[in-house]
Amino acid sequence: MEEYPIHPDYIKGFNDSYLLAQHLPELAEKLSTLQGNSPRL
Repeated sequence: MEEYPIHPDYIKGFNDSYLLAQHLPELAEKLSTLQGNSPRL
């Protein structure tokens, strides 16, 4: 199985989402329902 490098923007988005889910679950729930064109949504 080949491994591909993980893009830094993906890692940042993942870490940001994790922190929100841990510390502000209500806000994380509201943000998860948003629709948009950003790759981070």
